[in-house]
Order: sequence, then structure tokens, then C-alpha cells
Amino acid sequence: MTLSDADLEARLRRLQARADAVPPPPHDLARAVRSRYAAERSRRLRLAGACLVAGLLFAVVPVLRSTVVDDGGGAASPAPSEPTARRALLDLPPRGSLAQADPWLADVVALDWGGTATGMTDPPVEDRQVAYTGDVEGLRVALVLAPADGATVLQAWFAGPAGADAEEMRLLRQPSPAPRHGPLTMWDVPDPTAPRAVLVVVSSLGDQVEVRTGRTVTADGATRDRWEHVITGNGAGAIAVDAPATWQHGAQVRVTRDGATREVIRPQFSARAVEAEATLPLDLADPRGLRDGVPEDSLELAVHHFTSTYGQSADQLGMTLLAGGPVGGTSTGAFLVGVTFPSGATAGYVGTYAVGSESPAGYVGTTRIAPAGTPLLDRGFAVRLEDVLVVSGPGTGVVAEVRAADGRSLAVLPLVDGAGTGLSPGREADSVRILDRSGLPVASAPVEEPA
Repeated sequence: MTLSDADLEARLRRLQARADAVPPPPHDLARAVRSRYAAERSRRLRLAGACLVAGLLFAVVPVLRSTVVDDGGGAASPAPSEPTARRALLDLPPRGSLAQADPWLADVVALDWGGTATGMTDPPVEDRQVAYTGDVEGLRVALVLAPADGATVLQAWFAGPAGADAEEMRLLRQPSPAPRHGPLTMWDVPDPTAPRAVLVVVSSLGDQVEVRTGRTVTADGATRDRWEHVITGNGAGAIAVDAPATWQHGAQVRVTRDGATREVIRPQFSARAVEAEATLPLDLADPRGLRDGVPEDSLELAVHHFTSTYGQSADQLGMTLLAGGPVGGTSTGAFLVGVTFPSGATAGYVGTYAVGSESPAGYVGTTRIAPAGTPLLDRGFAVRLEDVLVVSGPGTGVVAEVRAADGRSLAVLPLVDGAGTGLSPGREADSVRILDRSGLPVASAPVEEPA
């Protein structure tokens, strides 16, 4: 459940009203809070330790490992058993490698939530609790919670360099409401120049967690999801994954409980993860010298589509501008960007744009994935986007003959270095033959409409 902006504002205003009615705090509030927090945490840890010792007599410890999961057709998940009773995150002790560092926890609880800058009221320090804190992949991360209502809590994520003091911790994004039982997640990109991300997950006791880290395209053109286990301690943990910044659009977190998948959610992203995506360079090969004729925003759409769909960087995918330029006699242009997956399979991304405009592409879509065997620049492409046809093939091709299903020639499209754009002869267009200067066919392709 998520709160609407109106609901959240109303609740925060009620908190403000309550805060206004509270008398000024005593001068020794910080010391008193730290003392009460340490005493309360010690009590909770003693209780949690007793529960865990008893639970270990009956628990089966899962084997957690990095793995590749084929989501396309494996065995069905076991039938859900009776759901295990779940405890709210505020009822659980802190988790993570720093969960027993009492002075550190007290300092983190008192961190500024940024309410002054946003016009919102921070929750009272005495109502806050650390849910997770630890060092992960060169980061020190902390999740602090505060009660909101029966269904939600307020979450604030902080991060700093490994070993950071509390005053070095900074908000990763603005605090927000979250489900009281979790799972709560944060996807962060500590170094925008490196294709590596950190995911922290805080969920219920006993939950097993996986993260989708990308998709693999096999040599025969099949697509499979890649999942990795997040090694957790009592339902909370972190993992560093190799993924481009744009993979945040494809990343998913899967929570398994009682032998069945209970939740599949999209993680939330830090402000710097979002910024890293916006500043990615446009890594695109242009062997035919077509780039100046296609708006950069249109090409960015193509690069973004492939990296965010498959979770690999542009250089790993061998992205290449195959065709692009104005469609003769119109104010429309079209382009085709191809990709070669590590397996050798190939695919394309096509789009149209208004000539002379830097606006992103209008009509866009993807081609079928072809099995490995034919290099990208030699593969025949013939893609129809409404009344526009985009063709690409071997560089020796000089014309594309558009043919009907019965073999009739419908139109001839001139090509330069094997590529060209033009008007489609209509729905009758069934296939294209690409011919060289001597009139011999060098490639052929069915006319397809992008998905």
C-alpha cells in the first residue's frame, strides 16, 4: 500500500500539530535519549536472542548462493503453506554488521531527516529506531524508521563511506512512507563511472531474497532472467551487483517465504543512482557515418532501451547505428540501432522523428531477435513503422527490392552502404531483397512491424 500525496500531507500536518503542542525539550534530551535507547535495545536483544536460540532448533537453514534462474519455464513453485506470522519491522531489533554498536546506533537515530529543507516535520527522535546498519562494498548504510500509522512506517536511508562517523552520513533520498512489514529496499550507485550497484534489503525474519541482475539472450535467441541470492541475516542483507545505471528500470527484488514467492517488487533508488543514469555517455558505434542525421535524444532512447532491458552496458551489447536519416519527400526521419548480444544473437531498435527537431523519437519499437550466425552489419533488416520502411543489410547493397507475398516487385528503395529509409508501399509489402551493383542478392529479410 502506498499513500497518496494528499494522505501523506494530512498525516504530516497532524504530526506538526502534535509537535506544536509539545513543550520545549529539556537541555539533556540527547543524553537521555541515548541512555534510554541503549537500555531498550539491550532488553530487545536479550529477548531476540532467546527467540533465535529456540527457533534454531526447528529452522532449516537455506543454502544461499549466486545463481542463474531460468524464469521462462522451470518447475512450478511449491504450493504456499500456511503463512508464517510476520512481525512489523519496528518490533524487530536492529540488523546488520553494526547492529550491536550502541553508541553508533544512538548517533544514527538522532540524524537530521531534512525536514527543515522540505517544509516537513521530522519525527521525534524518541520515536525512531534503527532497522539496519552495516558496511557494504565501501559504503556504510543505515535505515532508520519511525511509526506513521497502523499500515505504514516512515523510512530514512543514510549512507557514507565505510567506517564513517554519524556526522558523515547523508540522506540517500527524501524520507517516505513504507509498508510496516517490509520489504524495504535501496538501490545505490556509489560511483557513477562504474557499472556496479549496491542493493540493501530489509525484510521479515526468515524471508529469502533474490535480485534480478539482468537478462541473458542465448545463441538461439531465447531470453532468460538472471537472479542472484541476497545473503541475509534474519531477513536483512546487502549485495553488490554488476549492472549499468540504467538497469534500475529492470531490477526487481523477489521475496520467498514459506517455500513460495510472496512478493516481487521494484526497488527504490537513491538520488545519485537516478542522477548517474541521467549522465550516462552515449556509447554507440557509427561505422556508416549516420549519426549527425539522427537526433541525439532518439539515439539515447535506443541505448537506454537495450541497457535497461538486458542489464548490460552499451559496450557489452555492441550497439551500432545501422540506418538513419530523412525519409524522402516527408518531414519525417527514421533510424535503426542494432545490438549484438554476447551470445552472438542480434536485434534492432527502430524509431521515427521529426526532421529538424531534437525531440525524442515518436514511433518506436524493437525487432525480432535473430539467432547467432550472421554478423549484425550483414543481417537483413526490413522494418515498417506505419508508412515508413527502414532497411539495413551488407555494405555492398545498393538497392532494396520490396516484394509482395506472391513475388511481385512493389518498390525499390535506394541504399547507401547497405542502409536506407523510405516510404513503405503499404501492407502488401512482405519481404525485401537487398541487391548489390551487379543485381545479385546479398541478403533478404521479411518485412516486420516492431513490437
